[in-house]
Amino acid sequence: MLPASAARMLRLAVGCAATALVPRANAQRIQLVLRPRVGDTITMRLDQQTEVFGRREGKSQSLAPTAPSSASMINSTVTYSRAVVESAVAAFTTIVAITDSVLISSTDQHGQASAAATERQMKGQRVRLTVAPEGSIGMPSDGSAPPQSISRTASLIPATFPVNPVAIGEKWFREAPLPAGTSQLGTGIVGRVKAAFRLDSTTHGGDRAYVSMHGELLPDANSKGMDGVPMVEGGTVDGYMVLDNSRGWLTESQFTIVAHSVLLPSFGIMSQPMYFEIRLTQRLRTIDKR
Repeated sequence: MLPASAARMLRLAVGCAATALVPRANAQRIQLVLRPRVGDTITMRLDQQTEVFGRREGKSQSLAPTAPSSASMINSTVTYSRAVVESAVAAFTTIVAITDSVLISSTDQHGQASAAATERQMKGQRVRLTVAPEGSIGMPSDGSAPPQSISRTASLIPATFPVNPVAIGEKWFREAPLPAGTSQLGTGIVGRVKAAFRLDSTTHGGDRAYVSMHGELLPDANSKGMDGVPMVEGGTVDGYMVLDNSRGWLTESQFTIVAHSVLLPSFGIMSQPMYFEIRLTQRLRTIDKR
């Protein structure tokens, strides 16, 4: 029903390890880097809602909640967590993401039955991550054995930010695989995301930066698919981030993803493809005051 605690913490780290703005000689351009301060602890609230609609007739793009032949499920979570910045070197910053509490609700009977157990399991979970200045996520090489889901997902998080300084209005582009099987959208899917980021504006003398993001989900031509995992046919992603230069962290962000996918028949299991539309809305914001 929901991502594993470790995978959720990875997603939080990707979203909440903020982008500091480093002014250069040319005041018209700024460098976007991930550089949170060592010793800082930031408390966050993540609100997420995942809606899944599915049916075995027609194309996924034609799905609608009101369609008589469609089935729907809505999962909602509210997660309170902390990001503790442990150490930093030139190549990366090491952080620990800690889940303080989780509130889960679901329209799915199985989800309702397992919600309390999942909340207890996730409470107090923590994972250590490394965050490179350009935004790539990795695991510390300290000899510890991270959860398999974290190791697999971390290897698929590419650099997010440009190497060179950017000016207001300038765009940069990123394309990467979706982390298949890690339930980033509430259900595991196989595909790619291609997104354009734009530095929209800065305020308060550069203390705040507003970055928007628009993109599309694409089929992965190099993937043969995974048994029991839907394949992306198309979709969109839109969102924004507000960055705090003074602490090198995200003040807030919001993203909406709509994914159209298809689960191809497996021999002896079903005779028709199953089409899905997955809608994910996620809002992350810091709740501590400085």
